[in-house]
Amino acid sequence: MKFGVHISQAVGFKPAGADYIGIAQHAEGLGFDSVWLGDHVVIPKAITAKYPYTKDGSIGFPPTTPWPDTFAIFSAMAASTKKIRFGTGILVVPYRNPVDVAKSVATVDLISNGRFSLGVGIGWLQEEFQTLGIPFNERGPRTDEYLRIMKAMWTGGNTTHKGRFFSVPDLHVNPLTVQKPHPPILVGGQGEPAFKRIAALGDGWLCGHIPVDALRPQIDQLSNIMAEKGRKMSELTLAMISDPEVARDKKGVAALAGAGISEMVIYLRDLDIDQCRRELDSLAKAAIAK
Repeated sequence: MKFGVHISQAVGFKPAGADYIGIAQHAEGLGFDSVWLGDHVVIPKAITAKYPYTKDGSIGFPPTTPWPDTFAIFSAMAASTKKIRFGTGILVVPYRNPVDVAKSVATVDLISNGRFSLGVGIGWLQEEFQTLGIPFNERGPRTDEYLRIMKAMWTGGNTTHKGRFFSVPDLHVNPLTVQKPHPPILVGGQGEPAFKRIAALGDGWLCGHIPVDALRPQIDQLSNIMAEKGRKMSELTLAMISDPEVARDKKGVAALAGAGISEMVIYLRDLDIDQCRRELDSLAKAAIAK
């Protein structure tokens, strides 16, 4: 099992750029495999949308949580580390111009020398979509179209595209990504729509925590959908975002690994920089110590 850390809610409310870099360096020194950040452009003050990963639908984080541009922060982290990987957990694809995102991903992959994974999703915060002028009910097909455009750009193929939501003329793309054919795309979400997106466009699944008994039938469903597309489960990376107490349970981690999860992304919450460092120290001893 690989272990990563998700730090969007573990840097306090007024972090400096050096704080993000320092946490990445500390995590690398402790032997963690990856650092992850979430993605929001703005957080509207009035929110009626239901967050899908809390029991009561509350948004799951303080509204004043900082959400810096992930590509800028990852570039700084990458330039200051040597081995640790970076990942978006998750990047909301339909928010942004896909050509611009493709260039940002290729740039992070360049600076990190191929240490970047792109976790993607369709988003849930309807008020944020409204603020950005993106129709909420189009987010699924818009995500699929944007991913196809980005993959064409990263592989240096014919990028000419005239679609429902976006058109791209024939153009030159440089730099291409270091990883070939492109950085791994891990699709977030659960259920048939997400699994169809994985089978059509993805290199892996990035799910929230699912108990192992409930996980196995979902993996079976994903396997069936992959087979329908002529693909094998061995082509995929299965990663799970979980809380620290899950990572500390070695028997539970072993059970998840037996079900097919190969990386656990530990989501750290309600911490400042000093607390984050101490939690990383503790988790390294409990979870990844040999």
